[in-house]
Amino acid sequence: MSQVPPPNYANYPRPGMGPNASDLRNLADGYFGLNQVFIINIVLNFASRLLGQVSTPQTVWFIIFGYAIVMMAAITALTLPHNKKIAAGMGWDPSKATLASVLMGLNSAFCCGIIGYIIMQSYAAKKFREAGAPRSFFGFKKAELYAFIDQLQYQQGQTNQTF
Repeated sequence: MSQVPPPNYANYPRPGMGPNASDLRNLADGYFGLNQVFIINIVLNFASRLLGQVSTPQTVWFIIFGYAIVMMAAITALTLPHNKKIAAGMGWDPSKATLASVLMGLNSAFCCGIIGYIIMQSYAAKKFREAGAPRSFFGFKKAELYAFIDQLQYQQGQTNQTF
């Protein structure tokens, strides 16, 4: 059963409610960091297409298996710092960031790996929307989001001062 808000209730952001600026900064760092890792992931996947052309039929399975292990390890290592920032911003246990990175590494070894990036970035984007961050048609613009976070940090600093 849904609760009915009291009369004259206005749903607007109130000081002290919602994500704080340091959490949003961690989320933003992780969000935009995963964009960079995804580009590296795409480049590595396209580079893997060249491996089949330089190998003999006898070595193809060895190369594919070796590539999958290298790709998994590389993507896991590259996504881990960014997933840790998202986990910190979400208030999660750090082990969830490690699990997410391992799963993203596994996924990238077998296909492009876009699913893991979308999931982790959607968690961060949800918090950005909750905080009222400006967004565009294709998501969040880096400069606008960091300016919003700076403004929020300034406002939170003003409300936390005691007089």
